[in-house]
Amino acid sequence: MKRLFLLIALFLSLSAFTQIEPDSSSFVFPMGSKFVLKLVELDSTHYSYTVEQFEEFYEVIDYFETETLFSTNPFPGTIEFIFCVGSSKYGKEEFKSVLLIRNNTQIDLDYSADINIQDTELYESTSVSSLFPDVKNTELWPYPIDFIAIYDIRKYVSKIIIEEE
Repeated sequence: MKRLFLLIALFLSLSAFTQIEPDSSSFVFPMGSKFVLKLVELDSTHYSYTVEQFEEFYEVIDYFETETLFSTNPFPGTIEFIFCVGSSKYGKEEFKSVLLIRNNTQIDLDYSADINIQDTELYESTSVSSLFPDVKNTELWPYPIDFIAIYDIRKYVSKIIIEEE
């Protein structure tokens, strides 16, 4: 019975890893996953991607202690993601949904993400930070999330307007 339950859980988690669009530019990833995306240039400002690696990741992490969670030899031209539950050893034991990201490209990037909050059927857009080369980012949400869709990866465009006097 235990084997059957594990087999069903594995099937459900792998089936949750699904493609939204047929052009490989959008996928949905389940909570408890670690994945690496390889960028494919579409034009001078936009990228598609392929999923180079995917594995389950059910550790509850300290989101201030993330150095050892990423690969020691990252593949150039990729972005690493860890989508998991985390808390901080500082302060209260509050658990949050966490998305850790490391940009292994030499390009400043923006992307879009939609999240599926636990016990809801709809996806909603969420704000995310820009990704800079060799920089780790942490995105936090104070509520449980079941899935995240990553899409519309594009070159970062500065939004700062400098007014001349």
